[in-house]
Amino acid sequence: MSILDDLLKSGVSTLGGTVGSLAKDIRTAITGKEAITAAEREKILENVAEMEKLSLQADMAINEGQMKLNEIEEGSGSLFRGGWRPAVGWICVCGLAYQFIVLPIFPWMVSIVSHTVYSFYPSLALLSHKVPPMPPLDMGTLLSLLMGLLGLGGMRTFEKIKGLK
Repeated sequence: MSILDDLLKSGVSTLGGTVGSLAKDIRTAITGKEAITAAEREKILENVAEMEKLSLQADMAINEGQMKLNEIEEGSGSLFRGGWRPAVGWICVCGLAYQFIVLPIFPWMVSIVSHTVYSFYPSLALLSHKVPPMPPLDMGTLLSLLMGLLGLGGMRTFEKIKGLK
């Protein structure tokens, strides 16, 4: 029997049943089995919830371990272990000082000194063209590192204000 024959014989109610059975047949053809029962569905949802719970517990254990390690590093007197955060901060400070103070002002100062020296020793003026310009820093990388440090510092300050560890 075709769908058209069913439609003509029984009307729309048969068409709805035919389309529903067609959808069921397509699902069975794709998955190879019948739909799951309500009990099976509940069991699957319980298993998913249990896996999510175990995953959260594992994440919490990792975070607690990292916090303990951070406390040990902060308390250490060793610059190698506890001093890497300040070292990164000082690298940012030195990079910013170079880019915004030394790089613009140093060539100007050298120019003033060289003009003064050249007025007394004109033969040294021939050497001035051999000094290459100072290279600029990649400010995108430096500023992203600095913003990350400032963000972490702000979070740590907030924790201290709230009385957290």
